[in-house]
Amino acid sequence: MAGNTRAALVTGANKGIGLEIVRQLSPQFHGTVYLTARDVGRGQAAEKSLQDEGLHNVKFLQMDVTDKKSIEKARDFIKEKHGGLDVLVNNAAIFKLNPSTGQSELTMDRSIEAVKETIATNVTGVLDVCAAFFPILRDHSRVVNVASGLGSLKNLQNEEVKKLLTGKDLTVAEVEKAAADYVKTVEDIGNLGVAAGYPDQYGPYSMSKILLHAVSRVQQRDLDQDKSRVDIVLNSCCPGYVATDLNRNTGRKTVQQGADTPVYLATLPPSSRDGETVTPRGEFVTERKVVDWLGNQ
Repeated sequence: MAGNTRAALVTGANKGIGLEIVRQLSPQFHGTVYLTARDVGRGQAAEKSLQDEGLHNVKFLQMDVTDKKSIEKARDFIKEKHGGLDVLVNNAAIFKLNPSTGQSELTMDRSIEAVKETIATNVTGVLDVCAAFFPILRDHSRVVNVASGLGSLKNLQNEEVKKLLTGKDLTVAEVEKAAADYVKTVEDIGNLGVAAGYPDQYGPYSMSKILLHAVSRVQQRDLDQDKSRVDIVLNSCCPGYVATDLNRNTGRKTVQQGADTPVYLATLPPSSRDGETVTPRGEFVTERKVVDWLGNQ
């Protein structure tokens, strides 16, 4: 029988920024904080390490964001155990580096396989998690899409796609199609689709985060239009250039610094009864400040 105890869920949280988000969120959240990971052994080890630190409200929940059945199983568990979800942090992501380059080099893997895997995890995976969990979000829920400054629209030179992604009537389905079109273009012309105006240096990672920023704006609009629930706030954010496995630990920020903004957004207070609107809301945030993902500042 479902209870009504509060629950938070952080994807891709067995290490790096995700693990630190759970660590910082746990003492601030009055409920259970679930860290998810694909690998059961690593997830259980992460749970134990945090519980050994005294964070006894942290639990591991197996979930692979590229597997819809895995996502639905996790959703069903949360719904049965807690009756709904109060915080969702979409942190799981990959950054495919060229395995033949040196330890300190950040050269992207430019293969079509890397492009497909990056989009499947960083875009499709996030959208599948949202599709599963959004219906069980409760009033005053907070959603955080962990993105990147590399997702600035200035990194995209394809004017047609730019126009689409900045349109006021953009839909989630159109973002999904834009992701599929990107993969097909790269497959057809090679070289990360640069000739078609797609990002070069950080290729699929940059494109995946551009799409994530764009869809975050759409998701907040759609949540606002759902009159059955109130005060659900979603933002995307950049944790900064954090030293993690993703960048071979070349980042300048610590994971503690990188987790600060996601946790800040996950713990935004509920709106007041007089109709006050919580801000930031549907924005791109870094270092707790709203920034322009269009690249104009």
